[in-house]
Amino acid sequence: MFALVAVIMLSACDGAMSSEEFTTEANRICAQTEDAIEELGGDATEQQDPRQFAEVATEELNELLDELRELEAPTESSGDFNTMLERLDAAIGDIIPLADAVGNSVENFDPETEDENQANIEAVREINERLSQNLEEANDAATAIDLDECAATATAPGDEAEEGP
Repeated sequence: MFALVAVIMLSACDGAMSSEEFTTEANRICAQTEDAIEELGGDATEQQDPRQFAEVATEELNELLDELRELEAPTESSGDFNTMLERLDAAIGDIIPLADAVGNSVENFDPETEDENQANIEAVREINERLSQNLEEANDAATAIDLDECAATATAPGDEAEEGP
């Protein structure tokens, strides 16, 4: 009899989070990551080599993804949640290449070789465009399932909405 009660209780409480619990936990994880990245922003962005900041930011964001992937989204949110994770993953994959392209453009700037300079600038532009598009799609997916903190994390720098007076 005790075994039957235990089986019924376990099946009724399968460990899945409610929609509210999922939203709260995902937003908590994203808020922590956003705070960690903001802390990096001060000294790290003043370093001469943008690759150092990119590496640390990439590490923080990969930890975010790992934590979010441990969550099981409610069925009604799973499509948008998976889209958010995929687009964040793609954007994170572009952070170091973007830093490399910026570094290359600066290091190899030569006023005498306009074509090479233009090619370096074009590489930066292409990677930045791709990264921004992925962040926009991640933001849209996060917003669709009320993951406001995750949407904030998935906002490209400079894309934040202007606050009113």
